[in-house]
Amino acid sequence: MRPSGSSTSRSRPPISIRAECTPSSQLNKERGIRPSCRFLKKKEVIGILTDQNVDPREGVFAPFFAYPACTTPVLGRLAARDRVPVFGMFAYRLPQGSGFRIEFVPLPDTFPSGDAVADATIMNACMETAIRKAPEQYWWVHRRFKDQPAPRKRPY
Repeated sequence: MRPSGSSTSRSRPPISIRAECTPSSQLNKERGIRPSCRFLKKKEVIGILTDQNVDPREGVFAPFFAYPACTTPVLGRLAARDRVPVFGMFAYRLPQGSGFRIEFVPLPDTFPSGDAVADATIMNACMETAIRKAPEQYWWVHRRFKDQPAPRKRPY
């Protein structure tokens, strides 16, 4: 993918890209973080789905639409460890099945902060902003709030 109109400033509006076909790999989280580190070391792009519920032993609880959501801390850890730029990527369906509008949104300069909960809160806030643009397109059926901190009960 080649950015057009990109800038090093994180306060700029989302950038547009022109996508090209490039080989990709799917990483299994059971293999740990090392494969992701190898990709980053080779200056390759990785994608992490941060809107999935994670096991409480692996995640941190951060607000998502004002409700605790067990969120992966791995994105903040990788960004701090490898000093890589981090963007939210959001796909919006176009009318009549005519394709998608892809939006890349830089996370604020405060990311990563070194605080897993603060970083997860930033990621979730970025996602909330994107979802509010087209809430009917978000995949609400996956159980984002499945695990809850004690003494809260599961909402499902």
